[in-house]
Amino acid sequence: MTKNLLKWNNHLSKQGEQTNGSTPLHLAASCGFLETVKCLLDAEESLAYQCDNKGSFPIHEAVKEKQVSVVCTLLKICPDCAQLRDAEGKTFLHVAAKQGYAKLFPPVLQVLLQEKQMFAAIMNMQDDDGNTGLHLAVEAGILETVCFLLWDKEVMLNLSNNERETALDLSQRMRTPGVLFGLVCDLTP
Repeated sequence: MTKNLLKWNNHLSKQGEQTNGSTPLHLAASCGFLETVKCLLDAEESLAYQCDNKGSFPIHEAVKEKQVSVVCTLLKICPDCAQLRDAEGKTFLHVAAKQGYAKLFPPVLQVLLQEKQMFAAIMNMQDDDGNTGLHLAVEAGILETVCFLLWDKEVMLNLSNNERETALDLSQRMRTPGVLFGLVCDLTP
């Protein structure tokens, strides 16, 4: 049905909902309608780069609703959307880490590792508060998420947030069981 609607009027894919600016791709991504997501991106890839009124992009919405297959599809078709930041400067990775959404990381890391330079850049991006995904994962206290983020040696462990705290500082302050151990072990030669 989506294909037929787009054949009839391709501009429908770009129409934002008037109250919040969400596009059909935002809705399809958040609901996990994978075939609709593919169809919309096939018609107009630029939809992946259109934010709603809150500054959130379709990839952020897919992460918030734990739609792993949609996130991976967005990254495969539009790899640059991995670097999109919402109104708080957060990438999809920040959102996933803050939620402690560990199940997202194995499939997403496989997709991101195809672009090694972009992978390192995304892992080290800081939001408006200076936090990396690792900072937010430590705050969430989910050891599995922290371990996935520590997997690559390109992750910079010495980045400080606006409070001048590294991820290790946060783990010491918060005393998250296992997270402090994981960070200290990774720092030792």
